[in-house]
Amino acid sequence: MPVKRYDAETKKSIIDAALDARKADKSWAEAFDAAKSKGYTGSRQGLEQMIRAASRKGAPNASSAFKRRAGRPARLPAGAASGLQSLEALVDQIVKEKVAAALDDAIASLQKSRNSL
Repeated sequence: MPVKRYDAETKKSIIDAALDARKADKSWAEAFDAAKSKGYTGSRQGLEQMIRAASRKGAPNASSAFKRRAGRPARLPAGAASGLQSLEALVDQIVKEKVAAALDDAIASLQKSRNSL
């Protein structure tokens, strides 16, 4: 099956029409109809792929309106790594304090038993 190619202007208008429909909370089927009215001749799944590929590449014909929905972050927030490091430091400090206290108790017990001999 031959690959369907669109010129840059047509592709941009197809993507924009579909994204405008999706921004208006319309279904992919309705977005597909909007894209067909702008000259799209492929399948609905092909349209979804075209939009996602254009958005992923940051291509000039991609609209910035196509974003992930709530609850699906693309990556960890900027401060997340430092938060994990501070948590590790807190755990490390607590472990050191507990080990030092246990060693102090053991040393005191040994000295007590040595003095009783």
